[in-house]
Amino acid sequence: MSGNGTIRARFRSRRIFDLVAMLSIGLVIVAAALVPAITANVGGTDTIRGVVTVSAKPVPFITVGFWSPQNGVRASTTTDSNGRFTLDVPSTVDGYAYAGTAPDSYQAIADVGGRLLVRGIIGGTVAKPVSTPLYQGWPAATAKGLAGGKDLHFLLQGPGRVSGTSPLHGSAVRAAQLRRLDGSVAQTLHLDSAGRFTSQPVAPGTYAVAVVPKAPYLAEAVQAVVKGDATSSVTLPRPGRGGTIRGVLIANGKPVTESVPVILSKDGAQVATTTSGSTGVYTFGAVPSGTYQLSIGRYPDGAGQRSVAAEPVPIPGRTASPTPTPTPTSTPSPTTSVAGQGTVTLQPLERTSEHYIPTTEQAYVPDVLGVVEVDAALQSAGRIDGTVTGAGAGTPVQVVAEDLASRQVLRSAAADPSTGRYSIGGLMPGIEYRVYAVSRPSDLTGATYAAGSGVATQTGTTVDMVLDSPALTLTGRIGGASGGSVSVGDPTALVRNSTADSTGGFTVAGLVPAAYPITVTAPGHLASAPVAVDITTSTDQNLSPGPKPATYKAWFISSGAGIPRVVGAAATTDGARMSIRPPGRDGNVTVHGLRPGGYAYDPESFLGLVPCGDGPWWFAPPTGTFTLRDGATTDVGPVVLHVRAK
Repeated sequence: MSGNGTIRARFRSRRIFDLVAMLSIGLVIVAAALVPAITANVGGTDTIRGVVTVSAKPVPFITVGFWSPQNGVRASTTTDSNGRFTLDVPSTVDGYAYAGTAPDSYQAIADVGGRLLVRGIIGGTVAKPVSTPLYQGWPAATAKGLAGGKDLHFLLQGPGRVSGTSPLHGSAVRAAQLRRLDGSVAQTLHLDSAGRFTSQPVAPGTYAVAVVPKAPYLAEAVQAVVKGDATSSVTLPRPGRGGTIRGVLIANGKPVTESVPVILSKDGAQVATTTSGSTGVYTFGAVPSGTYQLSIGRYPDGAGQRSVAAEPVPIPGRTASPTPTPTPTSTPSPTTSVAGQGTVTLQPLERTSEHYIPTTEQAYVPDVLGVVEVDAALQSAGRIDGTVTGAGAGTPVQVVAEDLASRQVLRSAAADPSTGRYSIGGLMPGIEYRVYAVSRPSDLTGATYAAGSGVATQTGTTVDMVLDSPALTLTGRIGGASGGSVSVGDPTALVRNSTADSTGGFTVAGLVPAAYPITVTAPGHLASAPVAVDITTSTDQNLSPGPKPATYKAWFISSGAGIPRVVGAAATTDGARMSIRPPGRDGNVTVHGLRPGGYAYDPESFLGLVPCGDGPWWFAPPTGTFTLRDGATTDVGPVVLHVRAK
């Protein structure tokens, strides 16, 4: 009996132990039911919960995630059939919760089960509506701090569209565009045969619809407020006719029959170019009101005219943003001290008319647009002509005119191979010039030259020359270089090139006495800045290679959010220019092969800096300066761009 009593006692103890264990498990289950919405888990994560709705209805199977400015998407999931989600997020990471596309995605609109929805973003505080196509500087937070520690509720909205009818259509329209309020193009609109259009879906916000017609009409635009899940209609005014600037170029009391280049500029930026016709008439059409400058007799700088996408279009209620004209990289004036010659300074050459001295006129187009007549009396350019002998029949001969004060070669012409006749125009009448002729056989080491001088006149001064002296050579070594090349002169006048050997040695032949800009290219180096050397006889001059290329690194951000697509430029004071564009889609930019120096951002070049391809938001451009050093990588760190929505 005692044995059975012992067994019963052990059994009762076991039941008591099991009961206590069951009670303990029950307490754990109850405690789990009382866990708040954000829960700390093993492994350093917190759990966030919430719901995604649109028009008070749940959104099933939409992506929900947590995005960190430093690391991108850290966790993601999809909502269930009731639009609810649970997501484990690293507990120590600051970031944002999102529904739809990620905060730094180029597209703001996601296709969720056949329905288009604009993404929503929630940070440390909740702004309403929480749907936004772009991160706009809301404060980041850890998972526990999102929405002030509350459950997350995304209130999404659908995109909208814009529709309307253009009074001009067909061949009369260059482009119809949906633009952001900074003038950048969000979308190209397609007009039907009657001029009707409907945009593709875009995120809600304020846009402008712009019509860019062909001349003589001016571009027009109206604002359009896009609402979610709706199509906004706009009424476009009929574009008005622009002003016309025209004139007649006259010389010696008669219309100019030769073609003369004319450049139209406004505030120092080239707007359009043309040439005069055979009766001396030039015309610029579709010109808005304002004050313009006309440069007559100078050829354009090669920047070209504005593209349709950059066409300035005044938007009602907005201050028009300036539209940049590409700025060409200017060549700095080369200056150097040469032993026995003092300091030589050369100015960059400018291509001008052969027949007339350049002049500048002003033109004012009033608000009441019409025709503005700007005639100009031109002074015939000076000319020196003559005959070059001694080259041999059929031998090419180049004739150049040198300014006596600077010893710089300014103009160039080819002599007739059969007769030796030449004529150099574009000179200043009444000024004396040194004139050189140099033969140009295939081997410049055998070239000969001749010299003369004369005062340029409008009717032409005769200067005959005989090729009877060996052309000059410049020899030397590129310091520290193994190979490379040397360029002597300016392509618009007289230029000679030579390849350096493995020790950096070079010989440039076929020169005449003059002061030349010299540029050096060497392996591992950028082309050197031009330096001037005054060559009076064949001489030896060692040269230095250009700087080693510098590298620029930056991260373009919006208070933390990486900018996936950034396009702009920065420039040095001496004209070196760098283009900024990222290789990836997160705002990280690395640009190699740059010239060292102090750079300043060019704000106007960042027009249209839009990280959201289907939304109205854009960034205020960067300002300020930075310095790039020889052969080094400069990480300028984060470049903060500020979002503007209206």
